Amino acid sequence: MVDNFLPLFEMNEERSRPKDTPERLQSIVLDIHTRKRFHADGMERSIIVPKCDLIRQELGDHIDDTFTVSDQCILCGTCARVCPTGNIRLEKRPVYLHNCEYCQACIHACPVAAIHVAGEQSSARYRHPQVRLADILDANSTGS
Repeated sequence: MVDNFLPLFEMNEERSRPKDTPERLQSIVLDIHTRKRFHADGMERSIIVPKCDLIRQELGDHIDDTFTVSDQCILCGTCARVCPTGNIRLEKRPVYLHNCEYCQACIHACPVAAIHVAGEQSSARYRHPQVRLADILDANSTGS
């Protein structure tokens, strides 16, 4: 799986890094079926969680103030439609309403890569090749 948290990972490097997911798939499926609890350790625990917590503590509800929208924005509304919390309203450009979960779906779904986050390590964007935009929109509309 590609790590697509832009403040920490460089997307092109993540895409080229070999992942062991196929070899671990049976174990992953078993863990899901048995509802095994996973406790992060290593890098996930030492870097990602504290970084997210630090950003959340520092900015609180204004965590979306770390996002900027460039002049490349074509006002297509994709960002607003993929946001699971309905945090984006379209005006002359996307406006963030301070109800952000920091999932970065808006950033990765933007068709012209017009949305950026402070400190991002890469301008590349990623969505799993088997996940269509329509799948995300459908999940948001059904509350799944």
